[in-house]
Amino acid sequence: MLISNTGPLVALGLLGHLEILRKLFPVITVADSVRREVTASAHKPVSGLFADHPWIQVRPDPPMPDIWLATVLDAGEAATIALAVSEHPTSVLIDERKGRRIAAQIYGLPVIGTAGILLRAKARGLIPAVRPLLLELKAKGYHLQSQLIDQISAAAGE
Repeated sequence: MLISNTGPLVALGLLGHLEILRKLFPVITVADSVRREVTASAHKPVSGLFADHPWIQVRPDPPMPDIWLATVLDAGEAATIALAVSEHPTSVLIDERKGRRIAAQIYGLPVIGTAGILLRAKARGLIPAVRPLLLELKAKGYHLQSQLIDQISAAAGE
């Protein structure tokens, strides 16, 4: 099971590669806060994501494991981590550095990001290359530093 935050869904939606998630994970789940954030997204290609991809399961926002979580992260990230704490997924998909660090270091959750999904997809032959997709994401306004693109490309053997 994969529990996803908003950012990676937007990123993969902008690339037209949401199906990668379905091919890599048998179950994809999001908290309702994530559904609301995606639905309100200014990115038109992803605002209808849940209607177009009914295989993404939406769960009610769970109670926060502690009040601190909701004060340091946005609603989607906090709900994603809270859902993961209650569901014990194989992976939690978060791109934002602070959310990733909290999920992994404080809650001991197995974290992966959009780049990690693209690396897995390339390794399984689902996409031919990672770098062009990262460059496309950056061109579409997704926050990626050039150094990170270079590091991920190197990890992909590109």
